Amino acid sequence: MEKDRLVGAGILLVGIAAAIVYVLLLYLGYGSILVTILVSIAFFVLLGIVGWIGWTIATTPSPKPIESEVGSAESTEEKRARTSRRKRRSLT
Repeated sequence: MEKDRLVGAGILLVGIAAAIVYVLLLYLGYGSILVTILVSIAFFVLLGIVGWIGWTIATTPSPKPIESEVGSAESTEEKRARTSRRKRRSLT
């Protein structure tokens, strides 16, 4: 548990440091280049997520149709009904 907290604190500190560096570079005259780089990174991350979703959809097997599951449930119920009818007939 302590390790998780240390990792979380480290991520927080890196985020704060990156924000400070970004603001400093923005006001030191590197705004145009900085914005271009960050927008490009965000665009490629977005395209990566879209690609990952597409890959997941393309490689995941299709689920079984619902009709087959309902049909098998009905046949099980029918079998139980037949068995109970047979038991009643044998008792009379």
